[in-house]
Amino acid sequence: MTNLSVNGIDGSSGDYLLPDATVKSVARLARGEPSAAPTDDRKMASLRTTKRHLGLTLDLQDLAEAGWGVVFHREADPAVREALAPLLALRRSQAGDRYREYTGDAGFSGEESVSTWLGQPPRQKALGTVDPRKVPYYLLLIGGPDAIPFAFQYVLNVTYAVGRLAFDTPADYARHALAIVAHETLRAPSRRRMAFFGTSHPFDAATELSSGKLVEPLLAELKANGGKEWAFDAMLREKATKANFASLLKAGTAPSLLFTATHGMGYPNGHANQRAWQGALLCQDWPGKLRSRGPVDPSMFYSGDDVGDTTSVEGGIVFSFACYGGGTPRVDDYPAPDGGVVKQIAPAPFVARLPQQLLAAAGGPALAMVAHVERAWSCSFTTTEAGADITSFRTTFGELMAGATLGSAMDAFRERFAQESGMLASRLDDIRLDAHVSDDDLASNWTAQRDARSFVLFGDPAVRLHV
Repeated sequence: MTNLSVNGIDGSSGDYLLPDATVKSVARLARGEPSAAPTDDRKMASLRTTKRHLGLTLDLQDLAEAGWGVVFHREADPAVREALAPLLALRRSQAGDRYREYTGDAGFSGEESVSTWLGQPPRQKALGTVDPRKVPYYLLLIGGPDAIPFAFQYVLNVTYAVGRLAFDTPADYARHALAIVAHETLRAPSRRRMAFFGTSHPFDAATELSSGKLVEPLLAELKANGGKEWAFDAMLREKATKANFASLLKAGTAPSLLFTATHGMGYPNGHANQRAWQGALLCQDWPGKLRSRGPVDPSMFYSGDDVGDTTSVEGGIVFSFACYGGGTPRVDDYPAPDGGVVKQIAPAPFVARLPQQLLAAAGGPALAMVAHVERAWSCSFTTTEAGADITSFRTTFGELMAGATLGSAMDAFRERFAQESGMLASRLDDIRLDAHVSDDDLASNWTAQRDARSFVLFGDPAVRLHV
């Protein structure tokens, strides 16, 4: 392997967001040449298990056993807490004495690592095994990454089922909270319909790979194992147009599960359209880089601006594989191919506009959305050693189709991050001891670890489909 391919298109120029990174440049950054920004990732070395082992016998589908908690920044707007009151009251009734609100002095200050935050009163919990008597398994972070960083969520999510709500107004928090309460109170049966939306542009290696090695095999496997109880819609390749995508999001007919795999739109640091359009889904309307020059027209991608008064994902969960589909950090997580230099890519970190809009859609908010922070890489579903492997995706969707909570269904992605982190820590130790570690192995591991951690749940991790 000499190159690492990444999804994503620069909307301002029509070029790829990142030229294929060389193994040498990625390996240099992983070795600390130059040093990357400090993270909590090395702490994952103690979490190298391949299966969750809870110290207590817990039913993760029962909040009274698993617990549920909400985490605010210490200086959070009280109006946001008030807007969420119906959801918080519901979760309190379900979790009982294992319900927690971390606010005020018990909230997040903006500076703590995961180990420090867990260790402080009233939690007094060390890293490792879940004990919901101290800290609930389900945790909902409130606010954007400027208040509670993505890095905090990445590491906390290794052991706990963590989601995030980040809207621009209290009204959006209220709309989403009321939708979740209605969904769980009415318990209307799921439509048991799953839709796949996947592009494949001409002479475009990234989408050819995601279409052929991820979307189509995943659809085939879920169809084979889903029995006759689920209907499957496929808008793939030439059918993956913006108009067809919009047609999916209609009240009463929106799918219970929607999976998308496309390029995600990206823009230069501080670009006028970065906040609004970064992470938008590039549709098949884009003819490909060889046939398109200059800025990408908004008619070719689906963004938060396209979520209108009649857009509905009511009772549904969206899973999106696209660069920046979930959000953007302030600093690049990946090296430039020419020198491994880490650079600033946004004036401040932010949650993408599309998940914000879908989770507060006037026609019917989505229950939740799983999307990628930063760029999305093909190592999510194919590796040098194993070839194509969609196990994490298949397992997660299979559990959702059986009625599991989204937070527990995402365990397959948490396990992969923990394993990649453990392997990376081991390889860095080998380097410290002067053992030989090939650039191929180090670059693949380093990229896969950062890619795996970046599947982020936006919404309450305790939501589920009623099947």
